[in-house]
Amino acid sequence: MKIEKILKKNKDKFRILLDNGEVLDIYEDVIINNKLFEGSIIDINVYDKLIIENSLQEKYNECVKYINIRLRSEKEIRDYLVKKDTEEKDIDLIIDKLKNNTLINDELFCKSFINDKWKGK
Repeated sequence: MKIEKILKKNKDKFRILLDNGEVLDIYEDVIINNKLFEGSIIDINVYDKLIIENSLQEKYNECVKYINIRLRSEKEIRDYLVKKDTEEKDIDLIIDKLKNNTLINDELFCKSFINDKWKGK
């Protein structure tokens, strides 16, 4: 399969039009990580990899939105992903990425939780 066009869909997603008529909505990070551009040839292995990475990115983005409401512990994020039927190996990957981007920090979460409870008295 060959990428015919890459069109911006919204803030962080692009629509990829393939020469076989198929259309994929893929996150920008996935496109960059896989070095995709118009004219790129995608075999079935790359195609499957794109679908998996895009699904992981979707769940990662959902976690970021969940964390933006208030700080979350690693356990809260794990429970959230389990409710979304995420496989354990994928949960570990998403948690690692959130930690690497300093979006999960249980020590900070505990300090914030204690501080909020202390002020609430």
